[in-house]
Amino acid sequence: MDKNQIIELLEAYEKGTLSENQIQSLKRALMEIDIMEEHTFHSIDLQESKDRVLKRLMETGVNPGVYADSSEGHIENQGRTSIYYIRIAIGAAASVLLLVGLISQFKYKKAIPVHIAKELSDVEPATFKARLTINNSAKSYKLTGSVKDSIAMVNGALVKAPSPNTIVYQSYENLSENQIPSINTISTPRGGTYNVTLGDGTEVMLNAASSITFPVPFEQDKREVTITGEVFFKVKHQLLEGNAMSKPFIVKAQVATGQVQNIKVLGTHFNVLARPNTPITTSLVEGKVLVTTKADAKTILPGQKSILVNGSLAIKKLMESDIAWTKNLFEFQDQTLETIMAEASRWYDVDIKFEDNINLSQKYTITLERDKGLKTFTSIIENLGFVCSLENSEGVKSQDNHRTLFIKRK
Repeated sequence: MDKNQIIELLEAYEKGTLSENQIQSLKRALMEIDIMEEHTFHSIDLQESKDRVLKRLMETGVNPGVYADSSEGHIENQGRTSIYYIRIAIGAAASVLLLVGLISQFKYKKAIPVHIAKELSDVEPATFKARLTINNSAKSYKLTGSVKDSIAMVNGALVKAPSPNTIVYQSYENLSENQIPSINTISTPRGGTYNVTLGDGTEVMLNAASSITFPVPFEQDKREVTITGEVFFKVKHQLLEGNAMSKPFIVKAQVATGQVQNIKVLGTHFNVLARPNTPITTSLVEGKVLVTTKADAKTILPGQKSILVNGSLAIKKLMESDIAWTKNLFEFQDQTLETIMAEASRWYDVDIKFEDNINLSQKYTITLERDKGLKTFTSIIENLGFVCSLENSEGVKSQDNHRTLFIKRK
């Protein structure tokens, strides 16, 4: 399909006269000339920035002129789809409207002014790093890719880091009658992630800015841990000593006074999200769990999630986006810009500042692999009609990683 055919289809799409087959043909044609990337094609209909479209069209032989018509901007609060129109003048005689669709809570029509942003320096995604603290001691063990072999003996448990991304607790007996357990905390910073294998064989994944606290060894009648942030569990089934009954595994999560919940499991795969200003969410992949608060109790089954709001539990359907991080993906389904950028802040270890006139409640859908750098992440944000610039904090050297990402409207 040549450029003139693409332009004709764009014009027809703007008028709403394309069939579904023609829309799919238009998408494929745009992908073929690299106007769209594959992940964008699958997540947001025809989403692309003006600058990239123009650049690619120029490279392929079209010589467009660009201008912005600010008189066209207005907002219609109808439905959940935002539509941005970018006016492109082809040569000296013709102009077309390129429709760029994005998921949101408004239908938004606005001409985007020409803007050339300063080149954004890249920031690597999170790496495997964490700290192990024992009994709230001032001394802690730094866990990075350079750690090898044994780290310490903790109450008879050999603690090892057999690989750059995992710490393993091995070979210890249950708590004896007079033995006082040591309290271990493994925490990840912003820009860090880590895996933990507990002494019972339970596997734990820590997202960025998260922690897990647990006794070594576990008590005789239960296995109890406390978490903050976001943590995924693969709980190992274990029997009580001298008993055919299963030894319960209990996860405690608290984000604020009154926002506390316990999750009791026997052997299962589940995710717990417990961050400040966010409802505690427990997402169940496999098995069965009982979620309790002071005022409520709910059993959740595979494919379900519980959400704690104001002390009450609600059961909803599990979405792929709820556990996407465990599959190395960012997946935001109908999420606010503030929520999206909060996750970027933790993963890339950057502070976020928004321009005052940005509507932080507007919602978007984005999917991206988490091993991409910040530059790739912000390119998608810029396609939504924003400008991103990264600066070091005043008076702080760049190697100290005190960085702020500024976001404003184009």
